[in-house]
Amino acid sequence: MSLHVDRPDLPTGRPYGLPELEHGQPLSLDGEPLPVVRDPARPLNPERVISGAFVNCGVPAIISAVVQDRPQVAQAWAESLSGPQARMDMFEATEPTEDLPESYPTGRAVDLTLTPDLPVYRDDPTISAGVNVTLAEETWPGYAEKAAAGMPGVDGAPPLSTVPGETGYDRLEHLPNAGLIQLMAQYTGEPAYMGEVPTGDGAEQRMAAILDAHAGDPMIIGFGQPTEDPSGLVMDGEQLDTGLYVNHAYTRRGYDDGLVDLRDPRGNEVVDQLTPAELVETAARYGGYFITTFGDNPATGDAGGG
Repeated sequence: MSLHVDRPDLPTGRPYGLPELEHGQPLSLDGEPLPVVRDPARPLNPERVISGAFVNCGVPAIISAVVQDRPQVAQAWAESLSGPQARMDMFEATEPTEDLPESYPTGRAVDLTLTPDLPVYRDDPTISAGVNVTLAEETWPGYAEKAAAGMPGVDGAPPLSTVPGETGYDRLEHLPNAGLIQLMAQYTGEPAYMGEVPTGDGAEQRMAAILDAHAGDPMIIGFGQPTEDPSGLVMDGEQLDTGLYVNHAYTRRGYDDGLVDLRDPRGNEVVDQLTPAELVETAARYGGYFITTFGDNPATGDAGGG
């Protein structure tokens, strides 16, 4: 399947007083045109994926995770996006359900041709408003986001969305976790699933088993709305003592010697040296989830997948 992606629908009626957006071609902070890839001789850098004006942090977290842990996918992106006409291959994948939070590639590749226009701020059309290519100083992260905005549903059906009829970037801004699972499969061409960060008896050991099983797979970890907070002091979006934020998603940047590093997609801040116990304790209060590919050794049972 081949598709031409020009100007996917932008979010309208911006929440929280955020500025309005339009399509354009963002520049560097010095006002210079941006290359697709700054140094073609080097692998794509996952830390170049910096979230912008869109509310959903899961999308840039997934892009960064895929580039980090699937170098063959990143290399294919770098080569196809740097050609005379930017192109990117994604993979049609099934829609997860509440009962089965898994997505499977159908075997059909989608060849997306991408025009140069990317989201910018209406009051300053030189500044990137989607994944922040102005700060990244190269446009490939914006193209990766644009490809996701242009992806159709299975067999050309409307794509999965929170609000019926939403498409493009408007859909990505409100993408539910089921859509993030599907996006992981669409980028990698591998089955993907979501599991809960374990709580209760043996939760620390089960979380460590999940991290071990998926040490080489792209993974994001997020924490949801507060469940029960007796103190009443922690608000949605507030930073916790661990450095983590409530209602936010992170790229699992590393796992070594039983310690986890999580990268915040809003920039290059890394919450490092977290123990599985700290992840479990946070999830017990606020709810936690992870999204990853099945990999060679998928976790099973309470860990999810299988």
